[in-house]
Amino acid sequence: MGALDITAQLAEAKKRKPDDRSLAQQAANLAQELLLASQKEMRSDERTLLSALHRMVTDEKNCHFVRHLCARVLHLSDSGEQAANLRAIIAEYGGVPSIFNTFGKIRFKAAAMASHGMQSTAIAEVQRIFRSTFGGLALPTQVDKIAKKAKDGTKDHIHLALNPLSPEVFGNKSAERYFNRLETLLKRPETVGIVVQPLRLCPGLSAYSPKDGAKKLADKLKSLIKLSLGGSRPRTILVESGNSLLLEIVAESVRIALTGKTAQKADLMLEIPAYLKKSPAILREMTEWATSRSAKGAQPFKPLLVKGSDLTLEQELQSRHGEASSVSRNKAETETRFKKLIHTAVSASPKAIAPVVGSHNLFDIAYALLDWGRSGRDGLPAFCFICGLADHIARLLGKNGAPITLSTALTEENAETGFEPYLMDLVRELARPDGFISAGASPSANSMEWGRMRQQFLAALSGREESKGDAARSSSNKTAFCPTPINRLTDSVRIESLLKAAEDECVRKQDPIPFTINGEETNTALSGISRSLTAPEMEDYRFTAADFDAVDKVLTLATQAAVQMQPQQDELRLQLLKAARELEKREAEFIPLLVRDAGCTLREADEELRNAIDSCRFYEQSIITPGLQDGTLPTPLGVIVVAADRVHPLSSAMAGIAAAWVTGNTVIYKPSFHNILLASRLMGMLRELGFDEPRLQMIPCPDNQIATMLMCDERVNGLIFYGSRRKAVSMQNRNTNRPVLQGSPGHCIAYLASSADWHKAIPELTAAAISRAGQGADTPNIILVHASVYDNQAFINAFKDTINSISAKPGYREGGQVGPMASRLTPEQTHLLTRTEEGETWLVQPHTEEIGSQIWHPGLLTGILPGSTFTQKAHNVPIIGLMRVHDTREATALQSDMAGGASAVIYSQDEAEITAWSKQLFVGNLAVNCAPISQPGVLPLGSWSTTTPKALGPNFVTALSTWQEHARPQNRPSQRNVPFAPWEALSPKPTPDETTRLAAAADSIAYWWEKEFGIEHELSRTPLTLTTLTYHPMPVCLRAEKIMTDVDLSIMLMGALKAGCNVQLSTASLRAWMPRALEPLGVDIIVEGREEFENRFSALASDGVCVRDVAAADSTIKAAADCRLKLCSDSILANARLELLHYLRERVTCRRIG
Repeated sequence: MGALDITAQLAEAKKRKPDDRSLAQQAANLAQELLLASQKEMRSDERTLLSALHRMVTDEKNCHFVRHLCARVLHLSDSGEQAANLRAIIAEYGGVPSIFNTFGKIRFKAAAMASHGMQSTAIAEVQRIFRSTFGGLALPTQVDKIAKKAKDGTKDHIHLALNPLSPEVFGNKSAERYFNRLETLLKRPETVGIVVQPLRLCPGLSAYSPKDGAKKLADKLKSLIKLSLGGSRPRTILVESGNSLLLEIVAESVRIALTGKTAQKADLMLEIPAYLKKSPAILREMTEWATSRSAKGAQPFKPLLVKGSDLTLEQELQSRHGEASSVSRNKAETETRFKKLIHTAVSASPKAIAPVVGSHNLFDIAYALLDWGRSGRDGLPAFCFICGLADHIARLLGKNGAPITLSTALTEENAETGFEPYLMDLVRELARPDGFISAGASPSANSMEWGRMRQQFLAALSGREESKGDAARSSSNKTAFCPTPINRLTDSVRIESLLKAAEDECVRKQDPIPFTINGEETNTALSGISRSLTAPEMEDYRFTAADFDAVDKVLTLATQAAVQMQPQQDELRLQLLKAARELEKREAEFIPLLVRDAGCTLREADEELRNAIDSCRFYEQSIITPGLQDGTLPTPLGVIVVAADRVHPLSSAMAGIAAAWVTGNTVIYKPSFHNILLASRLMGMLRELGFDEPRLQMIPCPDNQIATMLMCDERVNGLIFYGSRRKAVSMQNRNTNRPVLQGSPGHCIAYLASSADWHKAIPELTAAAISRAGQGADTPNIILVHASVYDNQAFINAFKDTINSISAKPGYREGGQVGPMASRLTPEQTHLLTRTEEGETWLVQPHTEEIGSQIWHPGLLTGILPGSTFTQKAHNVPIIGLMRVHDTREATALQSDMAGGASAVIYSQDEAEITAWSKQLFVGNLAVNCAPISQPGVLPLGSWSTTTPKALGPNFVTALSTWQEHARPQNRPSQRNVPFAPWEALSPKPTPDETTRLAAAADSIAYWWEKEFGIEHELSRTPLTLTTLTYHPMPVCLRAEKIMTDVDLSIMLMGALKAGCNVQLSTASLRAWMPRALEPLGVDIIVEGREEFENRFSALASDGVCVRDVAAADSTIKAAADCRLKLCSDSILANARLELLHYLRERVTCRRIG
C-alpha cells in the first residue's frame, strides 16, 4: 500500500459526491488506511500510555487500584500513613497490577515496606512512577516544556489549547485566580490557546439564573477574547459546554461575547456534545446566528462537535430532571447523532460555520474527512484531540494539512488538586465497553475489535435502533418508586416567567384571609399578622386565627366525621393522584407563593413543589403494598392532626395529609402560623378536588396553648408532627393514647475522614447545609473534620471561599442560593448568628445587607465543642460549624450522640473505615460520600430511636391504622425457617385450630423475611448514587400476662427471634415449656408482676429496649412515655408483614457509586 494521500480522497469525494451508503463504506476503508499510517507515527511512550489506559478501562480491578492509590496514598500528606495504606492496597489487590512496568512494580513494593526514615523518599518515587506512566496526558507548567511542546506541534499544524488543572474553583476568589491563570497563559510568547470551563470561570452559574448567568460569563469571555487578539494571530479559546442544564446559557454567553467589531476575528470554539438530544437544536441556533454575523464580516464560527465529555454526570442530571437534561438512550444513538451533527455543520455555509471535529475514533475522523470533501469545502476539516489519547493521529492529520487543536491539561507542582483527579475523570469516561480505548493501544486491522468498531460505525450511519438486549438492560434499572423530575429547567422563558410571577406575588396586596369551619366563615377574637420576609417591618397580610372555642368545634366535627362511613380506598387513591396532577398544573401559582410565604429561592420552591407532588403519588402507591391485607384488615385511627413544618410548608403538609387521607382518617391540617396564605390556597385547591369538609379541615392557630389543646386533645387519635424531638415527647406525654408520628426528628452530622475527598465534600455539604437557609432538620450544619484535614490550610481556604461566594437574595431575584429565614428571628437564632462561645472563631461571619433583614449571608464557624449552644441548635440557622476530631472512633461517638438517632454522613475513600463506621453508628439514615436531602419514596426520614416507621417510607401508612386479624395469612415461603417451633415446644399441645394459626404465622414470618425484612431494598439508583433500605433488629422485652395465650406469645417470640433481636421475656407466671424451649435460644426469662415490670422502665429505656405489651393500660403507657421508653401495645398478628415491624428498625443508606 502506497503513502496515504488524504487530499486526493477528499478531492474524489468532492467530484463524485457519493450517496450516504457509499460514503460510509469509503469512510470505513479510509479508517483502515488511517490506522496503518498512524501506527507508524506512534512513539513508544505513547504506546505505553495507551496500553496502561487500555488495561484500566478493560479491567475494573486495575481502575479501582489506581483510584485507591490516588485517594489513599497520593492525596495524603503523612508519609507513614501513605506507606501503610500502600501496603494495605497491594495486599487487597494481590499485588501491583500490570498497568505499571516491572521496575515500577518493584518500586511500589519497596515503598510499601520502606523503613520510617525512608518513607518520604519511597513515596516520592511511587509518585514519580505514577507520573511517568500517565504523564503523557498532561503538560507540566515549566516554561521550557510548554515552549517545546508548542514548537514541536507547529510544524505539524498542531496548536495547543492549555487546560490548567489548578487552581480548583470553590467560589469567587478561586474563580478569580483561575481567570488570572487563563490571562497569564494567553500572554505567553508562544501562540497557545486556552480551554475555558464555564463553571470554574463563573461558579454561580445556574439554570435558575439564565440572563444574569449568561451576562456574567460573557463579560469574562470578552476580556479573554480581547487578550487573545493581541498577538500576530488570534489564539484559540475553547469553551466547554459545562453541562446540559447550562448549555443554552453558555451558548448565549458566547453569542454576547462575540458581538461587536473587536470580536469578529476571534478564534473561539464552543463544545456541542452529541449525547444531548438537544444538540442539533443548539447547532441550528448557532448556525443561524453565525450566518447573520458573517454577513457583517466576522470570521466563521467554530462549533466543536464531540460525542460527550461527562456522560455519568448527564445521566445523573437526567435522573433528577427528566427532559431538561435528556441524554441518548445508548451509545448507538449518540453515534448516529454525532454523524448527523458533522453532516449538518459541513453542509452549512463555509462563511458562517467552520466545524471542528472532536473524536479520537478513526472511523469518525474518516467520515468527517470524506463528508467535508463531498460538501465541496476546500482544504481539510479541523480536528481537536485530548493530549495523550491520539497524539500520533494528530501528527498524521497535521502533516496532511488538517488544522489540529490539542487540548492539553496543564499541571502545577505542589498543587492541591490536579493530575490524579483529572486522570480518574478521564478514565471514567473512557471506561465504556464500546469506547475506542477498549480496542487496545494499537489494534490490528484484522482483529475482532477493529471489526466490531467497523460494524458499529456502519450501523450508526444506517440509523439502526438499539437491540432488544439493550432495551432489556435499560429497563432493568427501574426502581419501585420513580420520583417526579423537575422538568423544563433549561426553558429560560419558564424561569423568567416564574421569577416575574414571584416578584408580582410578593408585592400583590392580599385581602384578609378568613377562617372557615365546615365551609362557613367563622369570626374569632384572634387575628394574625404575617410580615414580609424580605422587609420584616412591613405587614404582608392579615388572617383570622382559631381560638379555644373554634378548636373545640373543629374537633367535634372531625370526631363525628370519623365515625361515619368512609369512602372506598380506590376513591381516596384517585383523589391523591388528582391532587398531584393539579399541583403540577398550578406551578405558576404555588412556586410564587412559596417564594412569598415561605422564603424559598426559586430552586427550593421547585423542589418543594416536586416533593409535595411526590408525596401524593408515593402514598397512593404505598397503601397497596403487597401483604398488608394478607389476613388482616385496617381500621383508620380516626382523627389525625397534621402539624406542618414552617421550613417545608407545602411538602410536609401534603405528605401528612396524603398519608392520613389515603388510610381513611379524618384530617385536621394545622399549618405553621407563618404560612397561612400558602395553606389557604392549598386547602382551596383540595376542596375543589373533593377533599370534603369536615373530613379535611384547616385550623390556623398560634403556637401556644391553643395549638397544644388541638394536638393533645383526647379526641385526637394520631399526630403527624414535624417539630423537634423534645416537643414530640412532650406531645406524647400529654396524650399517651395516640401515636406521635414524626416527620423530621433529630439532626444530621457529617464527618470528613483523613482520606476524604474534601474537594467534592465541600460544595456538596455546603449546598445541603444552606438549603432553606440552614433550617431543615436533615441539613448537615455540623461537620466533624479529621485533624489532618482540619489543619490543612488549603481545606480552610476552600471552605471560606465557598461560603463567601454564596448569593443571598429574595427568591424572585436571579441567582439567589439562600433566601430569607422562614420566620422572624428568635432570641436563640439571633445569639447563634451574632455571637460565639468559648473556643469558637468565625471564618466567615453571617451578616445581612441591611438592619432587620431576614436574608442572612451564611457563616462558617470553627472550634465548636461538644455540648455548645451551636451543636444543639445548629439546624435553625444558615451556619456551618467545623469540629476538629482525632479519629473515626471519636467522630462516630459524637455523631451517635449529637444526631439524636437521625442522620449521619461520612466522606472517606477507605472501605474498611466506612464499614466499621456504619456498624458502630446508631442512626436511621446514613450517607457515604454524598449529602442527600429527604425525598418521598427515595430518601425517607426517621430516627433510629423511634419505633414508628420512617415518614415518606414504604411502611409509614401502617402506623395510621389499627389492624385486625380476620383470616390466616396465605403467603408461603420456599422453606419454613424459624428458630422457634411452638407446635413442638408448647405444653399443653395447641389445638388443631391453634396449630393452623401458628403454622400460618411461621410461614408468613419466613416468607416476609425472604421477601422484605431479611434483604436489602433498592429505593433509588442513579448513575452517581445508590439508596437502599435495610431492617435491623432492636432489643425487645415481651410482656406476657397470665391471660395471654401461648399462641399469641409464640407468634411474638417467633417474630422477635427471626428478626435477630436480643429478647427478654417478662412473664407474670413461668409456664412449664418456657425454660426448656426458650433458654437454649438465648431468651432471658424474667418472672415478675406488673409493678416490678414497670419499675424497670427507666432501665429498659436507657438500654434502648422496645417493650411489646399488648395488655398495657393507660397508666402503663403513660409511665413508659414519662421515661421515654418505646412501648407498643398493638394486637399480635399472624401476618408477619405487619407483625415483624415491631421488632425491627429501618435504616436508609445513600452511597456514591460513580
